[in-house]
Amino acid sequence: MVQVNLQLRERYTLRDGFLRFSEITVGLLEKYQRYLRTCKNKNHKKSEEPKFISERTVVNHLLLMRTLYNRAIKAVVTDVKNYPFGEEGKISIKFPKSSKIGLIDTEIVELENLDLSNDPILNHARNIWLTAYYFAGMRITDVLLLKWRDIQNDRLFYTMSKNNEPCSLKIPQKIYPILEQYKKDERKHDLIFPELKFIDSLNNLFKLQKRIAHVVNYQNTKMKKVFAMLNIKKKSSTHVTRHSFAQRAEELGVHPRVV
Repeated sequence: MVQVNLQLRERYTLRDGFLRFSEITVGLLEKYQRYLRTCKNKNHKKSEEPKFISERTVVNHLLLMRTLYNRAIKAVVTDVKNYPFGEEGKISIKFPKSSKIGLIDTEIVELENLDLSNDPILNHARNIWLTAYYFAGMRITDVLLLKWRDIQNDRLFYTMSKNNEPCSLKIPQKIYPILEQYKKDERKHDLIFPELKFIDSLNNLFKLQKRIAHVVNYQNTKMKKVFAMLNIKKKSSTHVTRHSFAQRAEELGVHPRVV
């Protein structure tokens, strides 16, 4: 590892795409920010006028640079004295204020009460969405990996897939009617929801991630239809469940650190 780090420290030519960490200066990062703000968003529809990337995307790029720099310091690839982030006169990463993109209380109630008894596919998509919301804005990967054995004594015990942090939540009463709809299903891998039951092993990360990516796209498509039925103009993605929960908690006065 040390030998590799020394090689990384020495290998630098712009022509070959290498850059010393010591050359990632405040001035360079300021130029980088200005450059990013001139970049067009490639995800716009062809029928729409091209838009520039958002300020949050600019911040995300800086966060990646900061993360890489912190890892380089930890791996003794570079010296902390060259660190360009944080202090006065250096690059301070500030998150832009976001608009209220989560669902408000009345919209959540409308979603809960929408009669989808004649459309099991949309009903299932709603169940996934609401489960993520009720469980404190749980990530969709964790929702799909929920197992029956994770539920003990009216609490949910699970490990977050993104950071391996253990988590324990009191099960909201509104979750139980959803769970009842899946108790008769075949319990392969002990999973509550069926999307990943067709994978031979959950330890096969390549197949697991590929399947989850497909499910997320499918889920978002179905929820877009559900939102349209309710005339909700906001984005319907599974990530909106996190914004909805955090927004609701903020309105109730819960400190962001607690959320």
